[in-house]
Amino acid sequence: MSLSKVSIQGRAAQSVRQGYPWVFSNQIQSWDLRPQTGELVEVLDPKAHTLGFAYANPHTTLALRMLYSPAAAQRGTNGLPDERVELFRKLDRAWSRRQTLALPTNAYRLVWSEADGLPGLVCDRFGDRWVVQCLTAGMEARKPLILEWLVSHLKPRGIFERSEGIGRSREGLLPVRQWLYPQHPEPELLEPVAIQEGALRFWVDVGGGRKPVFIWISARPAVTCRPGSFRGRFWIVFLIPEVSPCRPCWRALPGPWPWTARRTPWKPCGAMPNSMACPAECKLSAPKFLIF
Repeated sequence: MSLSKVSIQGRAAQSVRQGYPWVFSNQIQSWDLRPQTGELVEVLDPKAHTLGFAYANPHTTLALRMLYSPAAAQRGTNGLPDERVELFRKLDRAWSRRQTLALPTNAYRLVWSEADGLPGLVCDRFGDRWVVQCLTAGMEARKPLILEWLVSHLKPRGIFERSEGIGRSREGLLPVRQWLYPQHPEPELLEPVAIQEGALRFWVDVGGGRKPVFIWISARPAVTCRPGSFRGRFWIVFLIPEVSPCRPCWRALPGPWPWTARRTPWKPCGAMPNSMACPAECKLSAPKFLIF
């Protein structure tokens, strides 16, 4: 078996050497064989030196996403990377990085696409359940290997896939919402899961409503929370999954909502929708609208 070889322009090759993970279609000089969508290819500079290995989608503007370094070929057989070994190495490294942080929570992002050397893959933990997104054709093709690692290493109670968004449609893929493990979940697994954030407890519906997002690791050191009070410079808003804030609270949080850190304190407003107490009163036994 041999891989298709792709020659790219000099400036693009220099960017790849410096760690840039993308090669666009107008930066490609030639293909020796036209690859299938999501297929692994060997990337060469204009002097035919190997820059690494990428998965390809020749039908999109972003034609190559770098996946493995040249050293992957040395670790493999016949000068080719062993995909199972290399993917597992990257996932092991991502897991080790999160463990060293000793986060006071059981909800965090395990894999964040290019930041963890796995372009197109996002994996979030919510208690004993995991949510996976395969946003590119390359990661869609490698989903069985990803699922194998998650089940064998993390022993989750359930793994739910929420592969959606415009990026996936540009790759020629349909949106997907499904249980990957187990394929036929028990009714209890369909209920919202309780997650812990320090001394606080929240509920997350991984399969329903909007995309489940909780809190960025970089924001946690800026916030100190405890039952009965909210203290900290940054206030970050998350919607889980279908409840909107009341109008006074919405106006108190300027800027694009809900994805950016807030630099203005929370202003109490009275009552939340559906008779929920305002988060300023810190009644968070089972919240759907969270403020940090």
